[in-house]
Amino acid sequence: MPRSERGALPSPRLRVAIDLSPAVQEHGGIGRYARELARALAGPDLDLRAFVVDAGGRTPAPPLERLPVVGLASSNKAWRLRTMLSSFAGHSLDRVVGDVDVFHGTDHLLPPFKRTAAVLTVHDLSHLHVPRTHLPMNRTFLDIMLPRFVRAADVILAVSESTRRDVIATYGVDADRVRTTHLGVGPLYAPPAPARVAEVRARHGLPARYLLGVGTLEPRKNLKTLLAAFAAIGAKDLGLVLVGPRGWRIEEALGGRDLPAGVRDRVVLTGFVPEDDLPALYGGAEAFAYPSLFEGFGLPVLEAMACGAAVVASDTTSLPEVVGDAGILVPPTDVDAWVSALRALLDDAGLRARLGDAARARAARFTWEATAAVTRRAYEEAHARRS
Repeated sequence: MPRSERGALPSPRLRVAIDLSPAVQEHGGIGRYARELARALAGPDLDLRAFVVDAGGRTPAPPLERLPVVGLASSNKAWRLRTMLSSFAGHSLDRVVGDVDVFHGTDHLLPPFKRTAAVLTVHDLSHLHVPRTHLPMNRTFLDIMLPRFVRAADVILAVSESTRRDVIATYGVDADRVRTTHLGVGPLYAPPAPARVAEVRARHGLPARYLLGVGTLEPRKNLKTLLAAFAAIGAKDLGLVLVGPRGWRIEEALGGRDLPAGVRDRVVLTGFVPEDDLPALYGGAEAFAYPSLFEGFGLPVLEAMACGAAVVASDTTSLPEVVGDAGILVPPTDVDAWVSALRALLDDAGLRARLGDAARARAARFTWEATAAVTRRAYEEAHARRS
């Protein structure tokens, strides 16, 4: 058996099961986080396995199909219920996740363990701060279980410093158990070629000039403000393109029933689009607008910045942490402020270009490799706490 120069046996690789259920089920930003983090973690220094709960038996897409998979053919609701009941009954679920040293819960769910170390990612506490924007069943589950998950985790990862502070203040967690791990942006997100912009725009039937919003169409994204600002701007050659799947309370989310027909006709809802199309959509926009009421990080903002878009975003929660001085920050519900900021960008090509350059430079600081490095250290620390 090989030994190091000092004669000691080499340290065994940590065996880690990472929950890739949100990636397999393509659950928006959390799914992208789980997928890109696993890609960055996969390597010779870690024995990484995929844990997947999916009623249809789906498994990770390439290149993550090479990971060993522990699968559980179950609906998300049934798995949540099993986790909840096991937690209250004091029954461990170590055997369900396999023979591993560390389990990483990526989506606000952490099975109860006796021998397995646990790392939990907390994306946000929006169910507490903006409860009306959550479905009642989801809000109730998080109200009951997230405090238990946080207490049970050996190490907690928060996707922004804003979320880290929130977790510590809300749940009374020792600060040394909570690590900030910003999200990243991959090489796909870069300024697109003009021909690619034209091709994607034509395929989706988009106008030549448009403002862009990206994200699940649900109340927390505060599209009411963006629609009101768009109507007030009144540029008849300008469209508003909203990219993302229809979420819960769609009528409330859009709030567009009262829009004049001439405005409503210039709003394009694309639904889900392939990820490969997103850089062209970001890069082709006159401006990217993100009026969210509450964010744990704000991944679409970072992706837009990496593509050179001029960004206007809410000045709340984590978004100033992401945007910095490379975009325009305004109060989320101040329609007049949104109108002023968007008009400034629409009227000044030089300002758009300067902010686009600054946005690309800032986005380059956020990488999945950096996210993975913090996460690896969290695995080691969690394992050491259990050893």
